[in-house]
Amino acid sequence: MPKRSARATARQSLNRRTALGASVALAALLLPAAAAAGVCDAPWMHDGGEIRMTMQGGAPGTATMSVSGVRKSGKGQCNANISVVSNVAAAGSANETRLDYTMAVIEDRLSISRGGAPGKVEGKSAAGTASGMLDSSAVGTLAYGGVIEAEGQRLPGESQTVRMDLQMTAAGQSAGQARIPSAKVTIGGKVVGKRATIPTRLGQKSCWPVRYERSTTMAPVTVAGHTASVPPATASVTDWYCPDMGLVMKQEVVQNGQTGTIEVVSVR
Repeated sequence: MPKRSARATARQSLNRRTALGASVALAALLLPAAAAAGVCDAPWMHDGGEIRMTMQGGAPGTATMSVSGVRKSGKGQCNANISVVSNVAAAGSANETRLDYTMAVIEDRLSISRGGAPGKVEGKSAAGTASGMLDSSAVGTLAYGGVIEAEGQRLPGESQTVRMDLQMTAAGQSAGQARIPSAKVTIGGKVVGKRATIPTRLGQKSCWPVRYERSTTMAPVTVAGHTASVPPATASVTDWYCPDMGLVMKQEVVQNGQTGTIEVVSVR
C-alpha cells in the first residue's frame, strides 16, 4: 500500500475514534466522583491507595485510580492527588488514557480540579498515538458518605465543562490535531432507592442505589483540520454506593438501549 494511502487510512481510523476517545477521557475524569463517595474515611484514602475497575459494554476496558499526597485536616475534610489510567478496547485496538488532577473535600463536598495546570492525556493504539492536555472547570459533587439517610431521599445534581487538545500521530508521522473546545457533562437530580444486598466483585455488600440522568454535549470536534459535530448523549445511571467500602462498587449506565457497567474489582 502506498505510504500516502496507509497514512490516510490510519488517520481515518484515528478520526473514527475521536468521539470515543473524548468520551473515555470524560469518563476517566468522572470515575473518582463515583468512586470517592465515602472520601476521607474510606479505607483506600491513604498514600499508595488504589482502586481498580472494569468497564463492560460499549467499549470494554479497565481503569486504575491511584491515590497519593493525602492530607487530612478534620472530619469530612481532606485533600489528595489522583491519577486515573484507563485502557479501553476500540476497533480491535487498546487505547490508553492517563489523567492527573487533585481533589479536595470540605464538609463532605468533593471538588475535583486540574490543580493549577491542565490534566495530561496520553493515548496510544495500534493505529497511532495522541497526547495533549485536558482542562476542566472544578467539579463539585456531593459525597454519598454521611449524606444518604433513607429511601426516596433527593440529592442535587451537578455539571462541569471540559476542553481537550491533542496532537496525534499515525504511521509514525503527524496526523494533525484533535481539539474539543468544550464538552459539558450535566448530572440531573439524584434519587436514592431502597437499600439492598447485591453481589459485587468483592462479595455480597449492602448498598444504596442512587439513580439519575447524565447528559453530555460537545461543541464541534476538529480533527486534522476537519470539523465534525458530535450528537448529544443522554444516559440513565445507577450508582450502587456501599457504605462499608466507602465506594460506589458498581455503576450501571443505559444509553441508546445499550447497558454498560463499571465495577470495582480490587481495593487497597
